[in-house]
Amino acid sequence: MFYRSKPIPERMAAVGMSQGAIDHVQKWLDAISKVGSGRGDELPDDVKRELAEEADAELSGAELLADIVQSHRKA
Repeated sequence: MFYRSKPIPERMAAVGMSQGAIDHVQKWLDAISKVGSGRGDELPDDVKRELAEEADAELSGAELLADIVQSHRKA
């Protein structure tokens, strides 16, 4: 069954999504959790690299994401 109380990756598996897609979503959920708890320095290198590719040249992707998360907490 499809329950909102189940974690997103479990719901994805329940509807037959590929393991690759589930793993990708889980990786980013873990990254968001780490950044949100102030542990952005613990992000895996591949996540940092993907974030950096999208970030301004002056900021690393992890710093930009941390700034966004921090500003939402203050609001």
